[in-house]
Amino acid sequence: MFQKITRSSDYKLINREGNRLRTDSLFLRYLRRNDQVVSVGYTASRKVGCAVDRNKAKRRMRELTRLCFGEFVSGVSYVFIATDRVPSTDFQTLRSEFVRLLQKVKVSVESAK
Repeated sequence: MFQKITRSSDYKLINREGNRLRTDSLFLRYLRRNDQVVSVGYTASRKVGCAVDRNKAKRRMRELTRLCFGEFVSGVSYVFIATDRVPSTDFQTLRSEFVRLLQKVKVSVESAK
């Protein structure tokens, strides 16, 4: 199962030491850890829009995480960052971008072993 990233220090660590990937609608920061837990966090800044749009973006990213459960690599912490396109982009497009990001992480982590 997933562990939520809640502490600011964890977000800062992933931002400082982690790798990054990008699609048109999403940014992903990820960091390989020594444990076997999958940690996931979500961020939507004020650039995304008003509070309604930021909450919608985070809800969509949480749902994508739930739908794509099998694509995550254990022992990796993920932080998904929404752009201003997330609230208005078609959900199927978001899902394909999300899966593409997760596959890139899987290839990257496996090649680093």
